[in-house]
Amino acid sequence: MSPKRHRLISGVLLCGALVVPGAVMSDAPEAVLRYEAKIVAPVVRAGDLLQGLGPESAALPMFSAPRPGYSAFVSIEQIEDRARRMGLPEVDFQGRSGLWLTRTGRRITEEAMGEVLREALAAYFVLLDNESLEIVFDAPLVPREVEHDARAPLALHDLSVEAQSGRFAARFDISDSKEIKQDLWRATGSARVIQRVIGLRRALSSGSPITASDLVHLNLERGRLPGGSPFVHARSLEEMVLTRNVAARTPLTESDVRPAHVVHKGDLVRLEFRSGALTISASAQALHSAAQGERVQLLNRASTTIIEARAIGEGLAVPLPTFATSKTQALLSEGL
Repeated sequence: MSPKRHRLISGVLLCGALVVPGAVMSDAPEAVLRYEAKIVAPVVRAGDLLQGLGPESAALPMFSAPRPGYSAFVSIEQIEDRARRMGLPEVDFQGRSGLWLTRTGRRITEEAMGEVLREALAAYFVLLDNESLEIVFDAPLVPREVEHDARAPLALHDLSVEAQSGRFAARFDISDSKEIKQDLWRATGSARVIQRVIGLRRALSSGSPITASDLVHLNLERGRLPGGSPFVHARSLEEMVLTRNVAARTPLTESDVRPAHVVHKGDLVRLEFRSGALTISASAQALHSAAQGERVQLLNRASTTIIEARAIGEGLAVPLPTFATSKTQALLSEGL
């Protein structure tokens, strides 16, 4: 099929508005339709579509460009109609039906907007290591396209947060972009701070030892935790026992647990006095229970002397330094 040729006459139309005609001589050089058109500005000019035009003709505006990052098809009838009004030279359309226009741009994804907002809200709430943000938007974030040369980073402006409810309103912006419409770049919603803490998988009674299988991670909203500092690491609860009855899926706080006793009330405890390479041991009765490292009072049943000591292991204690220096020799002489 031979190429179809169209002779176009004077008249210029910019985006549908008639402009002063600029007559072009009929014997001007022939223009050829381009195979592709990449647009970098809001307006499509004649030179974006046609090859072989002079500088003045090439600069004439013809159509509004698509949004950044989008494409649009322009038929030869549309090009012919506009070009006829612009007085362009004879155009070789090369038997084609039209031309795709592609507006180059930079896409701002919803993920990028969400990350910028998350960073700003995290700074506002001052998150701890065991905390995370839960964000719910009133409406989904929509990707935006901006000018291809808009290189400034996405920024958040006018962030406002209601501390009690977590409601927020924010506005996104790119300082060097001409495409951003402020009313489209707003985000509203609510944010909650979630704390990851340790709780019980099943109900346990007071005095029960805690094992790894008893523990579970719980996600609770900040401000809705029971009094006291919650545990955030399961290892912190090793060798602990409960001080009260605790229901299942209840977060554990410092007041709920205590170290397991290694010295029990009424039991005979081995008391060791150590001085250099010398170790002297004897038995004494515990007057109360104590965990490892805690102070405990022991009774010398032979002399009824009360010994101040520290529990150091299961059924084992050492006298406190002040007691050891002042009374040890006397007690040893009494047969302790």
